[in-house]
Amino acid sequence: MEAFSISTFLDILMVLLLAAVLAYGVRLNRNLSVVRSGREELQKLLQDFTSATERAEKALSELKSGTGAQAEVMAATTTKAQTIADDLEFLIRRGETLADGLEAAVKRGGAPRSPAGGMPRSSGSQLPDGPSLSMSTESEPRSETDSGEPSLDEKREQARAKSKSELLKALQGMR
Repeated sequence: MEAFSISTFLDILMVLLLAAVLAYGVRLNRNLSVVRSGREELQKLLQDFTSATERAEKALSELKSGTGAQAEVMAATTTKAQTIADDLEFLIRRGETLADGLEAAVKRGGAPRSPAGGMPRSSGSQLPDGPSLSMSTESEPRSETDSGEPSLDEKREQARAKSKSELLKALQGMR
């Protein structure tokens, strides 16, 4: 009986182990079916993620190209602004030079004429501590003085012509 009992005992043990394997197999099958059904959802999520990534990359490249275009526009605007600032600085220096010349003429007691393109002062205006100025818009050049030097008006016309040519050269240089 002993042989029967060991053999029976081993058979029972095998049945129990097979039942445990069968229960584990059923449980594993259920889990695999859940994974399989979740696989479709996972594929959909992966497709959504891929399309979102592609849209983000496209938006990023558009942003980069838009930024590059804006940088070019800003550079052109900055260059243009710098050119205008240089022109204004030149005009301010010329205006200061003309103002200094007018001030010197007033101090000498001369009667300067209004510069071309400037705003003429009213006739007979008074400057503090200075004589009455008679502004004329005539462009008659005065003849040379007795010392052989050009008159004050001729000097102004020469200076004006020189500044005009300098301005034209500067403007042509900007192109």
